[in-house]
Amino acid sequence: MQLVKWEKARQAIAECKTIDEAKEIRDKAEALRAYLKQAKESLLVQNDVAEIKLRAERRIGEFSKELPKAQGFAKLHSSHDGENSKTSILKEAGITHPERYEAITSLPDKIFEEHIQKVKQSNEELTTIGILKIARNLQREERNDNKLIPLPKNKYRTIVIDPPWPIEKIPREVRPNQTIIDYPTMS
Repeated sequence: MQLVKWEKARQAIAECKTIDEAKEIRDKAEALRAYLKQAKESLLVQNDVAEIKLRAERRIGEFSKELPKAQGFAKLHSSHDGENSKTSILKEAGITHPERYEAITSLPDKIFEEHIQKVKQSNEELTTIGILKIARNLQREERNDNKLIPLPKNKYRTIVIDPPWPIEKIPREVRPNQTIIDYPTMS
């Protein structure tokens, strides 16, 4: 019975024709996941629902990537946002952080599927943040691989560098929840 419901949910996500349909599935899955967590339902059941949520978020990312970006004047002046611009369509759908969904979509299918299976088999909680970390790490690796900066060829009196060295977190009022550095460090 549960397999039949799972296949129906998966099919509904694949058949979504609009971003609103995908978001509705995502929102329902998130509400159910939160309820199951509060009801102390098994992690296996919670993760099944979380998987539906992740797949719907991935579908939202696909739609978001296809939307037209604002051009010209509208791009420079956010107050002049055309009806069909990406920002207005996403805002109307209630999506405030499309970059998250687009990051999930950017993951190759194999990595996405492997992560879901690995988390479920290890009896850990399947979360959007977990998959986002993988996507961002992959994006960071791609950026680092593509950017080899050549050494200067001329003579200079001073060259200032600021390598990404590990630092201790300093408690501050600005961004107090920042806990990690969002880039790899060097010794």
